[in-house]
Amino acid sequence: MAEIDKNSIEELKKTVGFDEVGEHRTKDVKIIKDKKQHSVRIPKRFSEIVAIDENKDTFEWHLVPDENNKGKFLLEGYLVRGE
Repeated sequence: MAEIDKNSIEELKKTVGFDEVGEHRTKDVKIIKDKKQHSVRIPKRFSEIVAIDENKDTFEWHLVPDENNKGKFLLEGYLVRGE
């Protein structure tokens, strides 16, 4: 698991709006397709900031109806902390 240093904490404070308006971090990443599934790579800096533990943490995926496009869906992913 990545260690969180002082710079990461300051960046995290900006991201969640601690003591100021939140400034969300975004980064476009490519979708990787193999024969049976799709994968998305998490940017290293993002995984360091949230301290993802690849041995315990997982992602939970949701298909959510798109209110603006009837019959279409959005894909949302959430980091689930392992125990």
